[in-house]
Amino acid sequence: MSDHGTFGNFVYDKFPIFCILEPPDKNNQRDISCIPEGAYICKRYMSPKFGETFKVMDVPNRGDIVFHWGNWTCDTKGCLLTGKRFAELNSKPAVADSRLAHKEFMEFFEDDNEFALTVQNSYLYGAINKPPVPINKYP
Repeated sequence: MSDHGTFGNFVYDKFPIFCILEPPDKNNQRDISCIPEGAYICKRYMSPKFGETFKVMDVPNRGDIVFHWGNWTCDTKGCLLTGKRFAELNSKPAVADSRLAHKEFMEFFEDDNEFALTVQNSYLYGAINKPPVPINKYP
């Protein structure tokens, strides 16, 4: 989590399968904050702007939070951006290959009309350690 956004992973069966970018934590303020920690249901939804996707239901004091493509936090108003990897694009932290990731995300859930989502800040709980070297140095 930084001023550039909240970077995370979409984890399924203990394995990260997509990168996620949300706005920074701004106390759940509408359109500018990440989703607060908690358990949610995501339902298949037809977005007027992004087409078929999933909508995160019952986020306190919020609405219309969907998964969609985009690279930077300026591409979202509180939604979750899908990515294949974290990157620096135009000198700003981002998620990359977002449209491809969103397509694969929808294929992953092609037979489902809803799924359970748990939002957890693992870094604060020590589950994820800061890498000793920049991530692009790993093989």
